[in-house]
Amino acid sequence: MNRLEMQEIIKERVPYLIEQHQEEWKEYEKQRQAFVRDYPIDQIRNLTLDEYVNGKGESNRSFCYRLEYQLRGLGDISGSPCTQYGVWFGHYGKDSTVDYQFTKKNGSNVNEAFQNVKDLIVDVLSKYDDMEALNQNILPAKLKGKILFLYHPDIYLNIFSKNHLAFFIAHLNILTTSDEELDLQKTLMEYRATWPELQNASPFLYGTFLYDQFGHPPKDTSQQIPLLSTALAGARVNTTKKTAQPTRQNPDYEELQRNRKIIGDRGEKIVLELEIKRLNDAGRNDLAKRVLHIADTDDSKGFDILSFDDDGTERQIEVKSTSMDSFYKGFFLSVNELEESKILDNYYLYLVSSAMTDKPLIYQIPKPAYSEPEEFILSPVLYNVRLNNMEAKQ
Repeated sequence: MNRLEMQEIIKERVPYLIEQHQEEWKEYEKQRQAFVRDYPIDQIRNLTLDEYVNGKGESNRSFCYRLEYQLRGLGDISGSPCTQYGVWFGHYGKDSTVDYQFTKKNGSNVNEAFQNVKDLIVDVLSKYDDMEALNQNILPAKLKGKILFLYHPDIYLNIFSKNHLAFFIAHLNILTTSDEELDLQKTLMEYRATWPELQNASPFLYGTFLYDQFGHPPKDTSQQIPLLSTALAGARVNTTKKTAQPTRQNPDYEELQRNRKIIGDRGEKIVLELEIKRLNDAGRNDLAKRVLHIADTDDSKGFDILSFDDDGTERQIEVKSTSMDSFYKGFFLSVNELEESKILDNYYLYLVSSAMTDKPLIYQIPKPAYSEPEEFILSPVLYNVRLNNMEAKQ
């Protein structure tokens, strides 16, 4: 999804979501503030075992109970085993004894483990802006994420599942260098900061907006779009004009998602990042900084990406993408794209096959001769039809 499309979606959906959910969000904010007020850092240090543990039922409104159940609307961490809390009340594994339990990574007995868990929570809150320290903290990622959101909703997102975070980042085609949960959160929050309509609103709006637009990740993980960084690491570049015939049937994302634009946007982003890498590898960091995703903000130019040859010559790149492993079905070309290919001196066609996988294949074709039947076969598939002399026929 490029910025032009996102701008239109935000303009349409954000006012609607605010109108639909603002009262609900106000209640969530009251609950969040009450929790933070009840558990300042000093209070967390002095919690008793019963004031902390989950497992003693609804009557025991403990720290962990409120996190998981009372504040579920502020971000869901249920579904994870009780071990995520480090200490809990209940049974453990095959032992049916109901008692205070603990995970051995936190200590050799209940009291030691409980003290260490409290220290870890305090450490998270004390170093909330130190990503390196947070990633080294051994509290489970979902628990860390929820605590950080409750105390710092301006910095953190109320989505804590790595699978969900990666799903949104993949759909937004955002490049990230880490797949740690908090790093993925940071990437999404940095993207939010580029949209004032999302940034300057309720902290609950952004998560609601993401689910509203993209839904939930598919249960079959093989159908999930890989992170852009994963695709770039596996990308293969071929400068020949011949594309391989299909050797296997990949999932047809055009049909599954009914949205070819997702595939096109992914292909453009792959090419954009590979062009930046190509120039950096050639020692032309100055040119790499000038590579532009033209189609992200202007789709009238007739090409998608402005890049450069190593000598500084501008390279105009048109990107065509498919989820299949070849272009045996062809691709669509607009009249504007066709005309620009004739005018521009250093026009390239990049064909990205297997665009939705972790091993996309990119074919680079300089100055494609669309009019040469030995190279391409052009077939008209769409006509603009206007009624002639409409007034006279009324």
